[in-house]
Amino acid sequence: MRVSRKMSIETLGNLTGLGYSQISRMERGRLNGSLYNVYIIVHKLDVSVPLLLRVLAKGFRESQTAKAGKRCSGGDEAKG
Repeated sequence: MRVSRKMSIETLGNLTGLGYSQISRMERGRLNGSLYNVYIIVHKLDVSVPLLLRVLAKGFRESQTAKAGKRCSGGDEAKG
């Protein structure tokens, strides 16, 4: 949503008062936002809660898939 509006993380951070790294981690599924943070973002982006939750869930699923891929590939294998 932020990207489709050509809005930087810094701009959204300034609008919401949330930290840039916090927003980035929420987008990538690395941090669960509090209900209050979700409310602030929904209000400032003028989107629905279900839409924002779908976007955040997508980021979380992608994050979990990447973690699972690293575990399945053996991670750091000793080179011989």
